[in-house]
Amino acid sequence: MKIQGAIFDMDGTLVDSLSFWDCFWRDMGERYFGDPAFKMDAEHFDTHVRTMIFSQAIAYLHGYLGVPCSAEEFDNFAAEYVERFYSTVVVPKAGARELLMALRERGVRVCLASATDRRYLNIALEKCNLAEFFTPETVISCSDIGVGKERPDVFLASAKVMGTPVDKTVVFEDSALALETAKNAGFATVGVYDSHQTAQERLVAASDIYLEEGTSLTDALSQLEW
Repeated sequence: MKIQGAIFDMDGTLVDSLSFWDCFWRDMGERYFGDPAFKMDAEHFDTHVRTMIFSQAIAYLHGYLGVPCSAEEFDNFAAEYVERFYSTVVVPKAGARELLMALRERGVRVCLASATDRRYLNIALEKCNLAEFFTPETVISCSDIGVGKERPDVFLASAKVMGTPVDKTVVFEDSALALETAKNAGFATVGVYDSHQTAQERLVAASDIYLEEGTSLTDALSQLEW
């Protein structure tokens, strides 16, 4: 497939950060339920929460889980937790920097499209030494758009910012739902394996290119045309 632009999800795609939720369940469970082994049902999380705007996800979890504190306290707890996590724990996925360098050398435009709130995106990019590849205009959060990745709005906005046609733009995602959304909107798709993703079969089915377990993001280069 010939491409002029590439849109990247952040969590689980460019950066290895989905362990955030394992850590969050543990510490949130211990603090609010007295249970450090607490964990939300993985399928419900994937289908109802994971592609939500982060602030909306936290509000949803507060009600759905019946967290015994005010919504404001829970929101503050989550905000402090995710900022600390992105500042100290998150690392780039294998081949992330090398792939972005290769795309820049080939003149391919790039954009970041994430369900994570904008205030955390730059923290993660700086921590992972990836910030130089993006400008403020090419870092887009679903919170900027107002809807999550169950709709294609953030992908279409990314293509518009880059000035690339949808059929010449590829989306890199580890979320099956998000990749299905991108594919249905006419984008080329690259599915990225992540051990925290539960819907691998759907992800593979939605992928024009699938980067399986043990591969590097740079493995997509040989399967893309410029």
